[in-house]
Amino acid sequence: MKDNMRIGVVNMRAISGNTTANMETILANIEESAAQNVDLVLLPELCLQGYDFFVEEGISREEKLSVGEGIDGACCNILQEAAIRTKQY
Repeated sequence: MKDNMRIGVVNMRAISGNTTANMETILANIEESAAQNVDLVLLPELCLQGYDFFVEEGISREEKLSVGEGIDGACCNILQEAAIRTKQY
């Protein structure tokens, strides 16, 4: 077990409702963190869908709920694979 842990904090502007572009940004930050020997990567709240997506007027409750996924969802699987590949948490 390591005595020290390097923590990386990601500060990004998520694109409202664009999970594909947001995931690309997240994965790029994970790769950059790995290059800097970071052990734990902290991501912003709602970084996949964008915070604005949930507070924008005109988006129905059903549409907002439709973007959610379980722990075994596609986005979670992609992030899990990136964590394993880069040996980060």
